[in-house]
Formats: sequence, C-alpha cells, structure tokens
Amino acid sequence: NFGLRVADWKLVRQRSGPKGAKKPSFSESLFDLSNDAGEEINISSQHPRELTRLHALLEKLITDGRSRSTRPTRGSVP
Repeated sequence: NFGLRVADWKLVRQRSGPKGAKKPSFSESLFDLSNDAGEEINISSQHPRELTRLHALLEKLITDGRSRSTRPTRGSVP
C-alpha cells in the first residue's frame, strides 16, 4: 500500500485481489483533507484530473525508488 499527500489532496493506493498474485491489482482513493480529514469520502470520480496527476506523481516516486522508508542513521531520534 502507498499513500501520497500534496497540499490538501491525498491519494491512497491499496492492493486488491488475491495475495501472491503474479500481477497484483490496486484500487486508488482520493481525499480532500480540507473537507474530509477522516478520509471517509472517496472523491476520485469527481476529480479525475487530480487523480491522474497524483497517480502519475506516485508512479514516478515508486519508479525512482523514492517510495521506501529510510532507515534511521546513527544518532537520529526515533
């Protein structure tokens, strides 16, 4: 699963389908956090342009290898 936040927009990508599938499928939800802080209303169908923009940005981050969490360095505060 991945999430991406840009300003008040948040894209959430969740794996769907059977676990261990050769080609997993994903579902994506888009939220406007300024109006829905609890992330309860998926507005992706009302904002297809924003969904497409954030989807492309997330794909680029994943492809560039920038989607992994970093390991703490020596002396860092958890």
